[in-house]
Amino acid sequence: MILTYGRSGSTLTHDIINTHPDVFSFFEPLHNYAFLFSLLQEDYSKAFGKHVHLTGIEEYNILAVSILQKMFTCDYHDLSRLTSLNHHVRHFKSTREMYYCVQRAATLEQEEKCLRAMQKRCEQKRVRLVKTIRLSVKMAESLFQSNPCLKMIYLVRDPRGSYHSKSKFFQGIGVNTTYDAERFCPRFDKDIDAVIELKARYPDRVYMVRFENMVEDTIDSSRKIYNFIGLDFSPAIEKTVYDKIHAKGTPNEYTVNRANATEACFKWRTTIDYSVAQVFDKYCSQPYSKLGYLPAKSLVELRDLSKPLLSPSKLFGN
Repeated sequence: MILTYGRSGSTLTHDIINTHPDVFSFFEPLHNYAFLFSLLQEDYSKAFGKHVHLTGIEEYNILAVSILQKMFTCDYHDLSRLTSLNHHVRHFKSTREMYYCVQRAATLEQEEKCLRAMQKRCEQKRVRLVKTIRLSVKMAESLFQSNPCLKMIYLVRDPRGSYHSKSKFFQGIGVNTTYDAERFCPRFDKDIDAVIELKARYPDRVYMVRFENMVEDTIDSSRKIYNFIGLDFSPAIEKTVYDKIHAKGTPNEYTVNRANATEACFKWRTTIDYSVAQVFDKYCSQPYSKLGYLPAKSLVELRDLSKPLLSPSKLFGN
């Protein structure tokens, strides 16, 4: 399982792992449920007089864990259309056929036939991969207990970079930076503490990755991720990954290449308002100190890409 946050490099990470022929992946299975729970999220926030994140709603967490459990065990019997017709899945080889099959199904019997075929393909693969930005680390812990072979990659990115990307990508993000940082940074910090604790309990099943490190040396990072998962990073796989990240053409939300990823990872420093960076420097100071991110002391320092806003961190083995 890749657990991360929006605009943090998870598409690249997912794509690298999904390169292996023995991987069956499901991309963002909780996407549609998060949308449905957004109204309930507003009700909770009004009742408590403060913002309640999606992952703070018990009903959502119970449902999310049950859906992910089905993904990890290839249990596609009675899979809701909220999952099977999630628009993300039509872009990936593992789930594309199911998406269009269910879409065409005129009866429940036809739909169930689509899901049985999907389940069979899933069961034939050695590794089942799920990527999600809609689960807390605390809730992931229950999945560790029920799935003794489960491994988790916790992927992080400089919150200034991911926030700047989201503000360009999603309507409504960036209108009130202080409000957004006040909501995100404490949750981020809780997740970091939880993943540190989880890694202490399951040292061979939790792997922490900084996106900035990954794009600087994608092949070496890919090799380490494959070793963690237990997949062979063969010369053929290495070539495929290399070709993917050096491919030419116009990238989109579901395709990546190294030039695009590297540029996107650090370009925020050349365009983000210094005042926005300062807000995250203030509210995310605790996550910064744990993950090795550094505040920008001036606009000049922020814009100077020769001076990294990143320091070594033992959490990532550097």
